Formats: sequence, C-alpha cells, structure tokens
Amino acid sequence: MIISPRNPKLTLARVLQERRRRDREGLFVTEGEDLLVAGRAAGREPVHLLCAAGSGIEGDEVEAEILSSASALGSGTRVLAIWQLPDSSALGADSAVCVYLHGVGDPGNVGTIVRSADALVGATVVLGPECADPYGPRALRSTMGSIFTRPPGRGVVG
Repeated sequence: MIISPRNPKLTLARVLQERRRRDREGLFVTEGEDLLVAGRAAGREPVHLLCAAGSGIEGDEVEAEILSSASALGSGTRVLAIWQLPDSSALGADSAVCVYLHGVGDPGNVGTIVRSADALVGATVVLGPECADPYGPRALRSTMGSIFTRPPGRGVVG
C-alpha cells in the first residue's frame, strides 16, 4: 500500500495536471471509475492504476487522504489512472465527419464538443490554435469517456 505522498506514481499523477508535462511524458491522468471503465471498454489499459485502499478496485492501493490530495478536481476520488496519449498520426482516419474547433479556450466546452461529436455523428474533433487541452482534468471529465473512442487531433490553419 502506498502511504507516502512522495510516491513516484502519485508525483507523476500530480505533474500530469500540467499540459507541458503531459506533452513531454506522453501520458495523461483520469479521475474516477467511470473514465477507467470507458478506457477499458475502448480497449485501452492504464499504465498505472492508483485506487483508494479498501475500494475493491484492482490496482496500487493508496491511503484515501493521500489519493485525494493528488486529485485535480478537488472532489476526492477513488481512482487515478495514468494512460498513454494516443498516437495523433492515426486520429480520425476512420471518421467521415470532422469537427474543427478554433479558439475554444474553455476546457469544459472542448470536452463537451468531443463528447457530442462522438455521440451524434461519430465525428473526430480537430483542435486548432488557442484551443484548450482536451487532456486536462476538466476537459476529460466533460468527454465522459469519448476521449478514448474518438480522441481529438491537432490541426494547423494554413
């Protein structure tokens, strides 16, 4: 059981809250059981899975208070999962519809659009300049798991 807030996996989960660290490490972190289930349903497995002690979830058990201290959303969590960022070269290859976003700076809006585009028409979202990071904590929660089935790509106007 992990009892130190300085554990390397917990430290990694905390630093992945910063976009530049996600980009550098090629990883992102999700909070909550629903996103863990969505990722696995899409055929993905987390690199690291941290779960509250006594939760009954398979993974590295962490004292609940220490796990909550690593939460970016502030609501406390029973699960932190660290995932590989998808390979952006293949994103959207199987999608006939594409939604382009330009300058959508609110992470919640980016996540909601990713979710809506996936649910309504199975579209891939392409993010242009000035868009919020879709792998930030608020955006991830707003996707409600669509980040795994239809990960967005980056586009350049040009």
